[in-house]
Amino acid sequence: MINFIPRLIIMLLALFMMPAVALSKPLVRTALLIGNSIYPDVPLLSPAEDISKMSKALEKSQFKITKEANLNQKEMREVVSKFGQSLKESQGIGIFYYAGYAVQVEGENYLIPVDADVKSETEATAQGIGLSEVLRAMQSSGTMFNIVILEACYQDPFGKKFTPSEIGLADIKIPDDFLIMTACSPGEAIRAGKTRSSRFTDAIASYLSDPELVLMDIAQDVKEAVSDSSKNKQVPWMSSSLKRGLSINFPRRDFFYLLKDMQSYKDVWKSETSLKEIYQVWKSLSRTYPLWFSKIDSGDPIDVIIQAMNDDLKGIFYEMVHHFGFDLTQTNTLGMKFVYVPPGKFVMGSQFDEPGRGKDEQPYTVTMPRGFFIHATEITQGQWQAVMGSNPSYFDDCGLDCPVENVSWNDVQKYIDRLNMLEETNAYRLPTEAEWEYTTRAGSSTWFFFGNDVQKFGDYAWYKNNSGNTPHPVAQKKPNQWGLYDVHGNAWEWCQSWEGAYPTGSATNPTGPSNGNYRVVRGGSWFYAMLQARSANRFYLFPDDRNYTVGFRLVQSINF
Repeated sequence: MINFIPRLIIMLLALFMMPAVALSKPLVRTALLIGNSIYPDVPLLSPAEDISKMSKALEKSQFKITKEANLNQKEMREVVSKFGQSLKESQGIGIFYYAGYAVQVEGENYLIPVDADVKSETEATAQGIGLSEVLRAMQSSGTMFNIVILEACYQDPFGKKFTPSEIGLADIKIPDDFLIMTACSPGEAIRAGKTRSSRFTDAIASYLSDPELVLMDIAQDVKEAVSDSSKNKQVPWMSSSLKRGLSINFPRRDFFYLLKDMQSYKDVWKSETSLKEIYQVWKSLSRTYPLWFSKIDSGDPIDVIIQAMNDDLKGIFYEMVHHFGFDLTQTNTLGMKFVYVPPGKFVMGSQFDEPGRGKDEQPYTVTMPRGFFIHATEITQGQWQAVMGSNPSYFDDCGLDCPVENVSWNDVQKYIDRLNMLEETNAYRLPTEAEWEYTTRAGSSTWFFFGNDVQKFGDYAWYKNNSGNTPHPVAQKKPNQWGLYDVHGNAWEWCQSWEGAYPTGSATNPTGPSNGNYRVVRGGSWFYAMLQARSANRFYLFPDDRNYTVGFRLVQSINF
């Protein structure tokens, strides 16, 4: 069971007592992208590529995208109307992006369809689509906030037929809760490029994918990047009426609100709330965050948080959870504490110049696609005895808090079978060799998880030089960055994997060879020298070998 269960009840009770509007709902994201390029007189090269880049950037943030190209006036008006209707239905975030010609007439801006045949300002207003028409459709929809991006400040939009009295776009009056960005400042224009993409859209697409940036940061960074790359010949313009810093990146923003909801109510208590009411609140939460509730029926929001983190290889969610102070541990009925390990990538093995390096440590990139729990310490003599009824350790006088040792790989399998039976699960197992190194490194790439400073090794590990020729109680030294103790030293740790050469290239969740003669042990021990305890060091034993330097720790798999 997760330690969070009392707080779960507290939060759910509080959520039930709050009105539905108190929940911070994730925002539905809707975007309309229009790229007009096939104009009969002066065609443009870049809009097709521009809307493709914008589409790819917004797809990463889970936008529902409508992408249109080379529309006539009737088609433009129809798609803008449909866009406004879809925003009314979603009422979340709206983005309108337009790449193509535009013209200003008497302070108003008009987007030019590909079928326009303009010879005067009057014809421009009659044949174009007023930007105000787009803004009204978005503003009347009730969206939380809107973004308008115009790649549309080109010179000579009508060739030799007609030259507007004012170049570029007019200054734009910003409605409430809008951010508007244009490729040039008002009254400025650039010549249509000979490349198939524009620097303004390139910059926006790049910065939109940055989960750390809020909208105003994106706008400012785009302005600076384009100004610098053009040597101030093109200076984008932006104006905003947004009242707060907002991020459109998905799912970072939604996950933030999920954590915020959980944290806001975790200290509230009302004992008379019924189980029926708790269930109703759970269903309400599941409707608010359907993406992450889809596989969860436990009634525990921490399971939802873990489900979300399992989709986050970059580790951003993991850092956010720790910032909010949630306890990502599980403690079973025997008091065994397991620490959550997030998904991610790392380089397994060692570099050619690492001291003590073996030939079997050839580095390769490993992806761990899902998180899991791993025991915070080596399994102790007391924890073995509680399950098996006896203590096989050679150093049985060390105490019940010392690591169990003198157990073979085969012995450990019997322990796992009995523990799974007692806990009515099938989640407990040994870590694979890749899981062991991943959890030991905890994001590091150095000789040891704390770095390469050998003078500090005694602060983190019991080994030959400081052990006094005996193992020691677990968790007496400093843990690694993920809260694991004694991954260096004290006792070697059995892994599930057979001994074998690493694959070349990269691998996802590798489990090692399907058979072999030796099983892997990792981490060094109280009896061995420091370099034997390196994160990358590999050692092997027959599965029926028992040794007073060898113990183990367990993984608890996540079964949703």
